[in-house]
Amino acid sequence: MIKDSNSHVSKELAQSMVSDKQERLLGKGKLPSITKQIIGNPIIFLNMICMTVIWVSNSFGYYLISYQLKYIKGDIYLNGIVSSVSELAADILSIVFISRIGIKMIFQLSFFTSFIGMLSFLIYKGDDKYMLAFFVLGTKFGISCAFNTAYCGNNLVFPVTIVSTSYGICNMFARLSTITAPYVAEITPEWIPKAIFCTLIATAFVASCVLRTDDDEDNKKDHENEK
Repeated sequence: MIKDSNSHVSKELAQSMVSDKQERLLGKGKLPSITKQIIGNPIIFLNMICMTVIWVSNSFGYYLISYQLKYIKGDIYLNGIVSSVSELAADILSIVFISRIGIKMIFQLSFFTSFIGMLSFLIYKGDDKYMLAFFVLGTKFGISCAFNTAYCGNNLVFPVTIVSTSYGICNMFARLSTITAPYVAEITPEWIPKAIFCTLIATAFVASCVLRTDDDEDNKKDHENEK
């Protein structure tokens, strides 16, 4: 408990020292441009690529499953209710757990859940409406949880000086990809949109594993101290 408290205090102290330094540099006109801050720092540049992939996959997948809902077998009203309830639960739980288990773990669990849900649609050939609704629950819950985590967790990945820029870059690519979602949803045969969804979610899962966060640095330091 004391260790966690000291770690939290040291983080706040480090952030305040960085902010003071940035303010002094800004006053002297020496603060690097946003482009240099992103490209010049390998970790920030890597995180920008990973978060862009995650945002694109989240946004495209979220709207694709919404457009695909009308083509999914079973009761369309039951599927709609399950989809809405699962999204609400995902939005609440993602906010609750983002500070407890970390942004990377939430991404990985969400993408895994969504991937398994959509893969079940590809494999299952039956018509049981409750089984299909359960698949909808998993798919929509996972993608909604990841989507909300991306919005709420961007500030946990990037320095405060480029947080707004990171939102703009990630959101731009995400919205551009989303334009194609309704067209992809209409592609026949029906397994093609589902396969595209699974491919994007798998790619986002890999990106979330590569993502570098403060938790990674803390665990690395703790491991070195134990040695």
